[in-house]
Amino acid sequence: MNSGNTLQLLNPQGTPANETVPTALNDILPPVTLPDPVPWLLYALIALGSFAVVLCVILWLRRQKNNTIPPIAPGTIAKERLRKARDLMHEETAIPYLSRIADILREYIEAQFQLRPTRQTTKEFFTTLAEQRSTELLRFQKELHLFLESCDRAKFAHHQAEMAEMETMEINLITFIEKTSVTTEHDDL
Repeated sequence: MNSGNTLQLLNPQGTPANETVPTALNDILPPVTLPDPVPWLLYALIALGSFAVVLCVILWLRRQKNNTIPPIAPGTIAKERLRKARDLMHEETAIPYLSRIADILREYIEAQFQLRPTRQTTKEFFTTLAEQRSTELLRFQKELHLFLESCDRAKFAHHQAEMAEMETMEINLITFIEKTSVTTEHDDL
């Protein structure tokens, strides 16, 4: 080997070394675009905002659920309507009064016992009642029948009821409402 400061290319024996210098240079590659940094802060804020919106909706729905007004019991409605109808409880307005309390009773029965509303005569009403076999109402059939017949006499035969009779009817109606309201509330429990 040469001991000088020259550099010699080693090739396998028998092949001459390539001593030519390339005349053309290859161009470098274009710049590589680097991805933008991931906006983690933006993603975190979006996630936090979404979570806050969902939480607000859930809390609002819970509050709405707690603020819902429970339905007013049919007995309470009937008693209030009776109280208002009391203004008609005079001998000269007996017919409108008895007509009104008969309507209050029918509407109460329909609401309390989930009967479909119908405009029937008293006889048709009790026939339907017997067909539906509402045991709770059948217990009061006699009282209901007497009450509705008294109202029918006033409405259709223009029977003038006396003040004492109207007061007794009102007391009987309130008693009926209280008995059936308590019974059906206990049945629901």
